[in-house]
Amino acid sequence: MKFGQNSRNFLVFLLVGVMACGDDSSAVDAALVDASVDSADVGATGQCEGPADQAVFASGVDAADASGTCALDNIATPDQVDGCIVDATGLSSACAGCFGDNVRCIFDNCLLNCADPESDACVACQAEFCTAALAECSGLDLEGGGGEPNPLDNPPPIDPSLENPLAAVLADYETAYAEANPHDVLFAERDGARIAVRRFAASGAVSGPPMVLLHGFPDSQHLYDFVIPLLRSERDVISFDFLGWGASDKPDARTHDYDTDGMRADFEAVLALFEDEEEWVLVVHDAGGWPGIDWALDNPSRVSALVILNTVYHPTETAVAPTGLGQVGLPGPNRDMFTQEALNDFSFWLEGNGTPDFIGLRAQLDEFMNDEEADAILRPVLEAESFFMRPAFVELARRLSAEVAARGPAIPRMAAFDRPVSVVFGTDDPFLNPGVAADFTERFPRALRQDIDGAHHYVQVDAPAPVADAILTAHE
Repeated sequence: MKFGQNSRNFLVFLLVGVMACGDDSSAVDAALVDASVDSADVGATGQCEGPADQAVFASGVDAADASGTCALDNIATPDQVDGCIVDATGLSSACAGCFGDNVRCIFDNCLLNCADPESDACVACQAEFCTAALAECSGLDLEGGGGEPNPLDNPPPIDPSLENPLAAVLADYETAYAEANPHDVLFAERDGARIAVRRFAASGAVSGPPMVLLHGFPDSQHLYDFVIPLLRSERDVISFDFLGWGASDKPDARTHDYDTDGMRADFEAVLALFEDEEEWVLVVHDAGGWPGIDWALDNPSRVSALVILNTVYHPTETAVAPTGLGQVGLPGPNRDMFTQEALNDFSFWLEGNGTPDFIGLRAQLDEFMNDEEADAILRPVLEAESFFMRPAFVELARRLSAEVAARGPAIPRMAAFDRPVSVVFGTDDPFLNPGVAADFTERFPRALRQDIDGAHHYVQVDAPAPVADAILTAHE
């Protein structure tokens, strides 16, 4: 029975993401103190070779994914991981004990090496301390630390010959918006792919540096369409779609990495179009926070102000993965089945399966917006754009925990960032919630927090006027 490296790496970054939260080491201490608990018998071999356990594996159960979930649920009580794996998979207690021992081995030996779970250092650490013991205990073929990658981690593109059933809705909206809000349409290029950019020239006297707006997922630059007319009254405004999203090209995920390194490269390609601009007001939302804040920390002299709108960046205690994102990105018994169905069937992607097991984009948007009038305008646009962006969403979703965990080491740099920071969050976002806003405010020394009461995750959609005001005054 083969057991792939990809799944074991996913377990590692789930652990790292939790262990990196904040500066409080109590959870780490508790986990390590309890890490000596007994599970699989010392010296036992082949604990997963019995017919009952082999039948469980043959049914498609992924013990690595279950291990990751159980480790996350029992972060301070790792002695309970084994029982959790038994309940989640149906494996015998002896077999589950091998995976529980592997969790504790990673805790003991590899946390510091695995801030980047795909790094050579992380793989080498597991190989040195943990892999052989898991292989011997379980009797599984671990493929020498390699293994076949999960093809859904880098899904193929949607067939471009397929007709987007909502294309006309999108085209009509964009025509009407351009008439009401004239702008230049530009394209930046990266690795042969085109990044769609809009430039809105200030309609009045310019009062400060230009603004650049970074979207998250599962959306596009249209997320800022309600706030842009208010900003451009006194500023030049730039918005764009990351590759894979909106009007930008959608390179094949099997050869193009939809990760934050790629998003940052997209962003820098856009900035290169405006090389004469020395400073920017940088506005980030959701997953746009990873490349945007990374760039700001590396280029503080070019940041007039940083505005953070309901954004995820570093490990925090209260952040929660949005429901739909978690269904595709986080381990679970039906994750791959639902992901494949969502890639194959646009109706399933939009509507889900009618149960909480897979809610679909439309139900996810219900949790993101609160303003009914804005919802009625923007929802059809986001639904239409999602037809071809599904592969990018899947790949980035599956990197979520790793991207957050990898930014634990950035926390000291946040404390040294000496530029104005405005933390503007909708208070009714159940995912990137006021607790996340409080954490950002604590980390950045010049941070000013502004809560937008009643606004949800799409704060710039629910409350464009106060958000625009916060952005326009962020550098003051």
